[in-house]
Amino acid sequence: MPGDEISNHQARSAGPSRWKKLFFALVVTVGFFLALEIVLAIAGVSPFIVQQDPLVGFDESLPLFVEDQQDSALLTTATNKLAHFNAQSFPRTKAAGTRRIFCLGGSTTHGRPYDDATSYAGWLRELLPLADPAHHWEVINAGGVSYASYRLAAVSEQLVTLQPDLLIIYTGHNEFLEELSYPELKNRSRLVKQATLLAARSRVFTLLFKGFKTIPGSRGQPTMLGSEVDEILNHTVGPSSYKRNDQLRGQVIDFFQLNLLRIIQLAQQHDVAVVLITPAANLRDFSPFKSQHSDGLSESDQQHWQQLTEQAQGLAIQQQWPEATTLLKQAVAINQRHADTHFQLATALQAQQQYDRALAHYQRAVDEDVCPLRAISPLVQSVRQIATNESIPLVDFELLVAQKCLENSDHDIPGNDFFLDHVHPTIQSHRLLAEAIIEKLEAENWWKAGRQWKRVAREQVSKRLLDSIDQDDHARARRNLAKVLNWSGKQMEAGVLAVSSLEQLPNDPEALSIAAAYMRQLGRRDRAIQYLERRTRVTPDDVDSLRRLASLLVEEGRMEEALVHYQQVVELSQQDAQAYHHLGMVLAELNRFAEATDHYRKALEHDESDANIHYHLGIALAETGDLKGSRASFRQALTLDPDDNDAAFNLAVILGQLGQQLEAGDPARARKHYQSALELNPAMIDIQERLERLRLKDKSETCPGG
Repeated sequence: MPGDEISNHQARSAGPSRWKKLFFALVVTVGFFLALEIVLAIAGVSPFIVQQDPLVGFDESLPLFVEDQQDSALLTTATNKLAHFNAQSFPRTKAAGTRRIFCLGGSTTHGRPYDDATSYAGWLRELLPLADPAHHWEVINAGGVSYASYRLAAVSEQLVTLQPDLLIIYTGHNEFLEELSYPELKNRSRLVKQATLLAARSRVFTLLFKGFKTIPGSRGQPTMLGSEVDEILNHTVGPSSYKRNDQLRGQVIDFFQLNLLRIIQLAQQHDVAVVLITPAANLRDFSPFKSQHSDGLSESDQQHWQQLTEQAQGLAIQQQWPEATTLLKQAVAINQRHADTHFQLATALQAQQQYDRALAHYQRAVDEDVCPLRAISPLVQSVRQIATNESIPLVDFELLVAQKCLENSDHDIPGNDFFLDHVHPTIQSHRLLAEAIIEKLEAENWWKAGRQWKRVAREQVSKRLLDSIDQDDHARARRNLAKVLNWSGKQMEAGVLAVSSLEQLPNDPEALSIAAAYMRQLGRRDRAIQYLERRTRVTPDDVDSLRRLASLLVEEGRMEEALVHYQQVVELSQQDAQAYHHLGMVLAELNRFAEATDHYRKALEHDESDANIHYHLGIALAETGDLKGSRASFRQALTLDPDDNDAAFNLAVILGQLGQQLEAGDPARARKHYQSALELNPAMIDIQERLERLRLKDKSETCPGG
């Protein structure tokens, strides 16, 4: 019908008209908010991301730099910050012709295990005047030990107000150091998180958020952190508390990116230039801190993996690398997320000069480390990506170290040649980084290349700086680092540092102990003994060192020397059952069984519950001819430890010997002893024969007419 046609036509034309209205409404709304954003920017309103971290806050705001108590014209590092930062001092007001740089980061920037002087900040301070003598350079080290990106973002709030020309940012290694959670964001999707971070850049959002926070009962408070670092490792023995948590890992990556962006935005708000540095790490010579099996690994697969890795380790010791590689590949296929297995496979591949494949597994070992104290690859890549997206100059230190490694050897896998431990660069690596930063600044047209920027001049500066180093202080720093690594379970890595510190501090007690343990692990007991002998001369009353030295001497068969040291242990630890026990064992090795018996009995006066002491007393009593006493000791050892097969065997022997003594005078009791011995050890053929002879004798004596 005609009316129906008109109706249908009207219905068809209504749709586009409605969409046009929606589109124009959207354009007007977006335009309104853009205009409002511009007005707020002109009015001086800063985005929320510049004002504070929308996700993490601090329960106390303490400035890093405060007015110097002696000279109000200077700013110095706050006293309460010196546990984490170097002492620094600079003018409150920047003088004309001065360029001020803040180096912002964690312990690498700080200069650990040394200090500011040999950090890349210290090298910059010495080298920049060569590159650009037209300016006065102030390089201030704002590197905080154990400081992660979220703490650096808080520090940068003050730094950008102190007239800097440049922030140099080196961060990424400390993101997992503290127990950090975001309870209100834990179950949010990635899309919601990204929307939150995007909104935090808006000035309109900033005003709305602040308005909502004033409403009673409103939620929106960020996770609060203490004013100073509280490392997870401070509350555990080594990395034991760390467990795999892929959800947390993803959050850490997201918030790391946020914090870098926040620092950059803060700098841009104050017209401060930024240089980013990718964090580099020791791949080749530092194994993972903690490994964890792949989720859902069955018990049978775990046993198979264990067999493969144990066999591979034996082959590696014999340097049978192809065979070890074959087994380790199978182990990795079974247990793909076990960090140390990747590290072992990488080591085997490197030994066969398969460097590309080795590098991949070394990096996988870092990324699968359950205690990630080296920047995982997504964090390093985040630095690169943000530098690209935000047009920030980048010094790719990770790539630079790899390239230098390739120049010096036939591979690009950095190790102890560039790092003192897992992440802290050597002094020369700090210089390498400083020179790369200077070259980047020159490429960014900070100055025209100066005549003084020549290798001869740089070497003169280097010599002056290195000559100023207190070598004893640096040796003590390596010793302290060795102690930390030793505590965290990295005995081999700690040993290398301890040995190096002994070159300067030959009688340092703690370095000697760590070096001795290292040499023992390497199978060099002679060197371990030498270190412990030096240690006991320095600290003659140190019981642990005396005990360890005596134990090594026993392993070497030097019993008379071991005896002297165990006697010293007993004198210093007269209530220690094990001191008497070990002394008795050495006396027994020297066939001085009567004296050994006395010391075993003294040991039991302090600890009657130790089955091993009863066992060794049983042996010593048997050697002195006291078979009944020996029998009692072995029986007590078995009472305390029913699974002690050696005690059972020896008791059977003693029962057999007692039976032999009784055969002539009391055959019935002898028979009981033999039967008890056979219950303990049915394989004693001589006792079986003796028991059979007694039976035949009994039978013949009871036969009629016999």
